[in-house]
Parts: sequence; C-alpha cells; structure tokens
Amino acid sequence: MRPRPPGIARRSEAPQHSSASCVDRDRLPVARRHEERVVLPPLDGDATQVDGGRVDGAVQDHALPPEPAHVRTRDPGRSRPARGACRVVAEAGPVAALLRARSGRRSASGGRDESGDEEERRYRTHAVTVQGAGLRFELVRVFLIGAGQVGSTILEALHSDHEITVLDTEMSRLQAVADRYDVTTHEGDGTSRRDLARAGVGSADLVLACTSRDEVNLVAGMFARREAPSATTVIRTSNVEYVELWRGGQLDVDFVVCSELETAHAISRIIGVPAARKTDVFADGQVQIVEFAVEEGASTEVTRLPLRDAKAPTDSKVAAIIGRSGTTLPGGDDVISPGDRIVVIGSPQAALEWSSLLAPNGGAVRDVVIFGAGRVGSQIARVLLEQGIGLRMIEISREQARRAAEAFPKARVYRATGFEPDFLERERIGQAQAGIFAMRDDAKNQYGATLAKVHGIPFTIAIAHEAVSEAAFDQARIDVSVNPRRVTAEEIVRFALDPRTKQVAMLEGNRYEVLDVTTRDSSRYVGTAFRDMPVHGALIGAIVRNGAAVFPHGDDVLQVGDRVIVFTEAANVPWVVEAL
Repeated sequence: MRPRPPGIARRSEAPQHSSASCVDRDRLPVARRHEERVVLPPLDGDATQVDGGRVDGAVQDHALPPEPAHVRTRDPGRSRPARGACRVVAEAGPVAALLRARSGRRSASGGRDESGDEEERRYRTHAVTVQGAGLRFELVRVFLIGAGQVGSTILEALHSDHEITVLDTEMSRLQAVADRYDVTTHEGDGTSRRDLARAGVGSADLVLACTSRDEVNLVAGMFARREAPSATTVIRTSNVEYVELWRGGQLDVDFVVCSELETAHAISRIIGVPAARKTDVFADGQVQIVEFAVEEGASTEVTRLPLRDAKAPTDSKVAAIIGRSGTTLPGGDDVISPGDRIVVIGSPQAALEWSSLLAPNGGAVRDVVIFGAGRVGSQIARVLLEQGIGLRMIEISREQARRAAEAFPKARVYRATGFEPDFLERERIGQAQAGIFAMRDDAKNQYGATLAKVHGIPFTIAIAHEAVSEAAFDQARIDVSVNPRRVTAEEIVRFALDPRTKQVAMLEGNRYEVLDVTTRDSSRYVGTAFRDMPVHGALIGAIVRNGAAVFPHGDDVLQVGDRVIVFTEAANVPWVVEAL
C-alpha cells in the first residue's frame, strides 16, 4: 500500500488534520494489462543541454457553459487495435513519430567524457541509462471526463503509455486533443449515463472526472461506478465540503482530489523553505525536491565555482541547473551562477541549508499576508495557521471577510481591496515577509503582487488560474506562481503510474519528472556501485532503504527493493522505470 499526498483522501480512514483537511492515503489497485511495445532507445553519447477581524473598503462574479455524441480519433486512417490486443508502435503513424522524436533527443547529462577523473566520476555517479527494445509497459485503460486544462495536462503525461478515451461537451476541445495526442474522443455529457456508456466507460480500468464543475464530476463519477464497477474512480473537486461528504461515505467514488487542499499544501511547502520556487516531499517527508532561484547575493560557497569545489550541504544533490541557455544535468565542472534556477534533491535540513546559501537575507517566514479570503485563500490560511505562522488577510467582500474573521480568530482580517497605498502604508502591509495573492482574477493577483513589491514585501506568491498567466507573472518578477489546475493534474496522474512508482513530481511545465521507483531483482543496475552507473539523462538523488532515506555516494551499491528518487526528462520516464 502506498501513501497518498496530503490533498488526497480515502473514505475508510479518519482524518489526521483539521476537519477540512485530507490526509495521506493508499491507492486502490488499478487493473492493468501488458502491452508489448517496440521502442527506440535514447541516443548514446555525450549529452547536450535540454531543453480577529478589522474592516475598511464590493465583489465580482463569474459564469460557465455545456452537449451529444461523436467519435473521433487523432488519425482516422489508422485502425485502432482491438481492446486488450498487443500494439506495436514502432510502425508508421503519429505515436511512432512521437517516440522517434523523443528517443532522438540527446540526454541531459552535461556533455563530458565519462572516463574523466575520479572526482568527476564520484560527482556524476548517480545516473542511469535506459536502453533496449521490446519493453513491457503496464497498460491502463483510462476514461477521462473533461478536456480542459486539467484534462490536457493529464493527457500530456499519460497518452504515450496508456489507452485513453476522452469525453467532453465541447467539440473544439476534443479536436484540439485529437490533433495532438493518439487518443479516442467522444462528444458527450459526463452527467449522462447514456453518453458514458456509449463512449465505452464500461471497459475502463481507471475513470478520471476532472471537469471544472464539481457537480459534473460528482455525478459522472457515481454513474461511472455503475457502468464500470471494477474500475477505480477518481474525481476532482475544488470544495473541501465534498471531501467531507465523501469521507463520511456519502459519495460513491474511490478517491477525491481537492484542488484547494493541493494548492494550499504546495504553497505551505514553499513558505517553509525560503528561496524555494517549488517544493515536493518524498518518502514520508525524508526527502525534499526543491527548485531554487539563485539570487545575486548568493553565497560563493556554492556559486561561481565548479560544483566539485563547492561546499554544498551534505545529504543533497544538485539534480539540474536551469539557465538562460537551457537545462543541464550537472557534472563536477558545471557552475551555478546568479540568475540560474537549480533543482536540489536532499534531506529537509539540507534544503534549509541550501536556502540560506542561495538567499542569505531570506530567513524563516513567520509573517504572511493573504490577499483574498475565498475558498483557496481560506484553505491556505488554515494550513499556515496550523504551522504557527502569523497571518493577516485582506478581502473586498464583506461577507467573505466576516466568515474569515470567524473561522480564523488568530488572524487579522481587513475588508479592503488591498490596492490603496494609504491602506498599505497605514497597516504596514509592506513589513510582511511574504504576500500570497489568492484572488479569483489573475490580473488582480499580478497587479497586487507587483504593488506589494513596491511597498516592501520581499517574497510574493500568486495564484495563476490560467496557464498563460504563469509566463506573465514570471515577467512581472513575481517570485512564485502556482496553478491549481496543474497541481491537481499532477496528483491525478499518480493513479495511472506503474505500481512500483510510488510518487512523481513534475517540473518546468512537465518537461522533467522526479520519480520514486522501487527496484526489482531483474533490474540491470542492482548490485552496481553508483560510481559505475553510466550517465544518460537521469540522475539518482536519493534512495529509501528499509524505510530510511539514504543519499548515496560512489561506493554505495543499489540493492533489490531500494526506492530510487530519480530526476529525468519526461520523455525518458518509460526507459528509466524499465531499467530500475
């Protein structure tokens, strides 16, 4: 049984946090079928870069659209194999082209000769290469309801490894995914049992209801349980109240993924590690994956000199350097420079040490202002208050401000827009260590974060409800943007993983992944010292052995049953999992 991340709950277990929190859970087994695939391995050779209530200051609303049945596949000229049949994808066609394009990319290990000096080898020993043909993948028949931003992100992660059917009411969305991925699409309504049956939900192993409307997901999930009783059913919700109903046994689905909780926990992890731009926890919190921004004043102990000479914190590994010219899996000769971003795999203590080195003026965040007291802002407030962080909240709606003041007596709540300079100066908002912008409008979040920087808040986190806003936030010098839909999709994707893969984190727009994979006795690397592992586009940052995290050195040997925390390009994931 595998632990679930904080935003995913299972009905049969009691909550460990507050009544509105979800807890770590086990995943139900998903029925899987083997599919024989002939694939081309990644190229050999050197790698190149890859790419208590106080009030002062009215409210706004939004709306949404829906309807019956067409079937389209991406390539009408190709016949899809019978369900359950073996599929050879090295043939001509869009999937084969995609695999060739992926396998043709050069790996990201840094471009130096593997036969370098011993120090170089010791630094770069945490790597694996995955090659060969005739790999066997665990095929899951996925039925996806909703082809919006969450659905598209799920498709991007799963389409090459599983057989996927997509149901949506809007033909324009279906056409977009059919043009991009090798999937079957049906125009239909997830709340219609007839449409679900006609689209083939009855033969699914895994049903994912992830539209933007909670009610649609709830009804679709329950209908899917009737049509496909043996399938695992997962629904997306943005309302913690539905989680509580489900936990009490009133919703007949297997799992609920709550975007509010996922977003709140993602932000709380960032707040807990100053200088972090994204964090994730593996191995029950023993291993942290942290993306840092390297500031101009970063310590020269770890910057402006070759990594082999850097005084890096122990129990940590630099998995990637993301610079202006691309992303590199670093070797001993590589240098971390101001303006870069780096991905570090290490212990929680090492993550804090890296934070102090890369942002010397950061310090622990103990005073936060949240702009927006809606459902997302309130959930963030609840999580931060549980961590003992001092909190102020600013909300323009009188009713929401009142509710927040009642729900969080330890927080100070203002009714204001948060944009008036007089208010910001009078209440000394600029003295906060961090500002979180959780309003419903991305433009307001961007403006508020920019204004907060002007008034002195050094660290800003903004919710980007639309994917296109993330680039705009980055250009506006907002420190961190969090897209709730992307965070939610990342959690949902985990249900279709290989049973040996206990967790996954996605980085850089899903171009890179960090996996927690358990080694098996048939692995070609079991019994191999880390210094002797070839370097081809994947880097092992930690292993979990007998329940304890180990940060291996060159002399350590990989053993059967080790859980390997590995960083790799998303395109290389099938080969990495197969090799381990």
